[in-house]
Amino acid sequence: MTMPRLARLAALALLVACPAAARADDAADWKLCTGDKADEVIASCTRLLATKIEDKSKVIALGNRGWGYNQKGDYDKALADYQSCLKVTATDDYCMTELSDTYNLRKEYDKALEAADAAIKNNPKSEYANYNKGYALYKKADYDKAIASFSAAADLNPRYGKAYYQRGQAEAYKQDYSAAIADDNRALAVNPNDDDARAARGFAMLNTGKLDAAQADLDAVISRNAKDGWSLGTRGSVFMAKGNDAKALADFDAALALDATADWMYTPRGLAKFHLKKFADAVPDFQHVIAGYPGSIEANAYLGLSLAETGKKDEAKAPLHASLDSKARNDDERKSQKLALDKLTEIGGN
Repeated sequence: MTMPRLARLAALALLVACPAAARADDAADWKLCTGDKADEVIASCTRLLATKIEDKSKVIALGNRGWGYNQKGDYDKALADYQSCLKVTATDDYCMTELSDTYNLRKEYDKALEAADAAIKNNPKSEYANYNKGYALYKKADYDKAIASFSAAADLNPRYGKAYYQRGQAEAYKQDYSAAIADDNRALAVNPNDDDARAARGFAMLNTGKLDAAQADLDAVISRNAKDGWSLGTRGSVFMAKGNDAKALADFDAALALDATADWMYTPRGLAKFHLKKFADAVPDFQHVIAGYPGSIEANAYLGLSLAETGKKDEAKAPLHASLDSKARNDDERKSQKLALDKLTEIGGN
């Protein structure tokens, strides 16, 4: 949830204190309806909505039940509640903002953007609506506009750590790692226990060559959550950059055991195996990459090299040639193509 419900609690304190409650259990249900346990929130708000309550109370119950459904991952029901809330009161700040958040959770980013714009028009000073707009833009890969929206959210609330973190993510996608590190630092100044920001800072440190600092951040995150696959994979990349392929391989193995769909890890894991002369073991990793991305220069080159090292020289020629079919975009790809060309020359594959 992006928007705190503290304002709701103040309003509900008045409702709970109201002596004209329709049922003896109304006061208890209103207390549960504002709690932090999703199942209790949903059940109590549902009971209240089944009674005859005023529109202002209905809006509060619908908004809180929507929060509960989002916490449970039932985004369809959350969406229905926020839409019902806005039918009762078309400009309720909370429901307008949470509607955009729910669309983001449903990965309907165009609708999230439209809902966030409506919420901002209704309340230009809503840091949460600006954040939701930034997130939708970020997921649509419109990073400059996303950064502007996250900046607006942070300007409205300088203690909004999540806005700094997410702005840092957009900056990292633009490869502006110095700016990303600065924003991760801001997020951690607000909340030193923000492991998302710490892991993101570790990634940015890796990409600026600050390997010890990167490892320190990732070590800290993994020590608190050994099942953080992304951080494990990123630390594996740090170990590779340090030349410690054995530790890199251990991290990639642990990460992919948690999530075998993390395709970005297969090339570096294959490279770690290759460097450790585990050529036969490296082959399936590079084949996995090529199945999803046939034009991968590195995967094709190292698949060919691995096959050649296992004695399958004829089978190696096709991927070695494939690695030369695309224009290299960086030093790693240029290095891979040189190795492929040298190997083709060696085995007579030109």
